[in-house]
Amino acid sequence: MWGAATPLPAEGEPYRASIWPVNLWWGLLVSSTLFDWYAASRYKSAETLTEIRAAVMQYMAADALHIAAAVAAVYFAVRLTSMHWLKATASSPYSE
Repeated sequence: MWGAATPLPAEGEPYRASIWPVNLWWGLLVSSTLFDWYAASRYKSAETLTEIRAAVMQYMAADALHIAAAVAAVYFAVRLTSMHWLKATASSPYSE
């Protein structure tokens, strides 16, 4: 979808779609999920109050990563939608 929404290159320009928003979103999503699983395993095996507190802090860090992933997803969706809209409304040499 991202590649299809990327504007076509001008004559003489190489075609390369910048995909950093996609990579950012997926990276944050995967890392937050893995960190959440890690915090859950630490919490389940915690026996002392200090271990429980450390696991809860890791849960809070995982939640912050989840929020960052959600913000990145919103940015990705808005940018993808605007790219599709701009490409669809751009004048085409075949429209005449």
